[in-house]
Amino acid sequence: MNPQCQAECSKCCSSKTKPHIVAISELWCDGNKELGPSPSEHSFWGPLEFSRVASYTRFHFDEYFDKHQKPGDAALIELCKVEKPDLVFLIWLYSERSHVNPTFETLYKIRYELNIPVIAWWGDTHANFLVELAEMITPFCTKTLSGDSSKLYLNKASDTARYFPLPHPKDPTVFNDTNLERDIDVSFIGTLRGDRAERLNNIRSLGVDVFHTGGQREAKLPISEYARYLQRSKMTINFVQFNGIEYEKVAGRMFEATLCGTLLLEPASSDAQAWFEPMKEYVPYSNDEDLVNKINYYLENPEEREEIAENGRLKCLQSYTGKNFWNKVIEISQTETSSYHSEALCSLAQYWLNRNNLEKAAQYLEKLAKIDKNFAKQYLLKSKILRHNGLIKEAYETLKYYNEISKPDCEIFIELAELAYALKLENDCLEILTEALHHFPDSLEVLSLIVSQFPSRLDTVEVLNFCQSEILKNSTETKTYSSAANLMNGLKLFEQAEQLISAGLEHAKDKARYLFEAGLWWEERGNKRQAKEHYWQSLRPELQKEHAWSVLPDIITLQYQGHWDKAERLVKHYLPFVTIEQDLLTNKLSELRNY
Repeated sequence: MNPQCQAECSKCCSSKTKPHIVAISELWCDGNKELGPSPSEHSFWGPLEFSRVASYTRFHFDEYFDKHQKPGDAALIELCKVEKPDLVFLIWLYSERSHVNPTFETLYKIRYELNIPVIAWWGDTHANFLVELAEMITPFCTKTLSGDSSKLYLNKASDTARYFPLPHPKDPTVFNDTNLERDIDVSFIGTLRGDRAERLNNIRSLGVDVFHTGGQREAKLPISEYARYLQRSKMTINFVQFNGIEYEKVAGRMFEATLCGTLLLEPASSDAQAWFEPMKEYVPYSNDEDLVNKINYYLENPEEREEIAENGRLKCLQSYTGKNFWNKVIEISQTETSSYHSEALCSLAQYWLNRNNLEKAAQYLEKLAKIDKNFAKQYLLKSKILRHNGLIKEAYETLKYYNEISKPDCEIFIELAELAYALKLENDCLEILTEALHHFPDSLEVLSLIVSQFPSRLDTVEVLNFCQSEILKNSTETKTYSSAANLMNGLKLFEQAEQLISAGLEHAKDKARYLFEAGLWWEERGNKRQAKEHYWQSLRPELQKEHAWSVLPDIITLQYQGHWDKAERLVKHYLPFVTIEQDLLTNKLSELRNY
């Protein structure tokens, strides 16, 4: 092995009779050395070491960059060439820092040039942006593991066959029942994000003294101390909320608590029932009052509490061990049902196209054309490159072919119509837009193009009927109302345009955001007084959280007194509780001071 590679890797269990794994993860929690070891230590590598089902070498991008001040991609590829692992196991670090993860090109080389299976593990699939990120990586993977839910990814993934639900195990040398005195009645150990602090206070107000200490990120709590608190707890509470919404997911605490022999109190909405039996191996609760009642009950009935806790511990030891997890990972890596090579090449072309590197994008498209001429999306990307290079006719013909062989896509119809219009193919343009309306009869964007480019061919009544249709009345998309109002404005139906803007507020989910965007609409039309009024209305207290109400009177008073600087400072203090960008709103209010 390259000595430089060796320095960044830790290698264990070197027996050649076992499968060999190259494991990619962060060394430190969140890639931050100050927070201590990554949770992967006790969630993956400890269980793998304990199970001894495979040899493995760990590669840490954060550590490599810390030592060399450059990404570790080349070193990782060299490591894979030398060790020829049976699989690469990837834990993607959620971070804006690109150097803490391998690039897509690195994953492509490992998966398709070195022909090594790649298994990616993801937690937190309740967060849409993380599923979107996972979707970007799936073409470079043999399989993607969903670690926090048996079902959440089903409604989010483009191809669920690429995913497999498999929660990670826990290190039994850290999490176990050591027969310590259980002198803590009920605990919650973890970060007080979201509404957790409010809920703990509510539970305490109902008469239950919950022991709390922060976790690794909040209190830099070592994992051994965290486990010790669980070992001392009769019961421990788990929350599965994200931004105030409960999801059908599980957290690592579910396995940590049960292994330590504490009774797990789990939200009834969680996915725990997919892995444990309710009321036999853990206790579900429906709300804070129900939780308090169950805490009191099991404090008064220790035998029942201990029986359920022991059942949960035994279930974890029997079913959710490192041996079971890693054997399943190895099995999955060896049973690939399909390859995503074409999609991976297309993804790389898209990646470089997004960064305006047309040469690299074209290189990947050429490679794709050699292995799969029938992969449709390559023609879409090729048309974008041709258009960027000013070859409008060629771009039009290529996109037209893509449109013919693909499922109807409103955006593609619109782009195709724009190219036809640029080539002065007016009949073709209208034909394309008419076909688009056939597939997407509720598309304001298509209708807007027809109105703007072919006003004489569309009856005003038809536009009015569309804008008053049920689809518009029931819409919660602010852009639907503003787009419809723009159509009315273009047809000089100003009264109808204003009515549409007003009607939008009734149906908007985010009323503060809608009022702000309505202000933008009025400002674009030169009515700055109306714009200013809508911007200020977006700060109305009934639209926001209660604890921000007291700030608004001060803001309004300062505004009318002409103290704009002070008012804007208060707006910035207030705006963390709203959904409108701070600088954007304060700048708008400043621009309209005199209106």
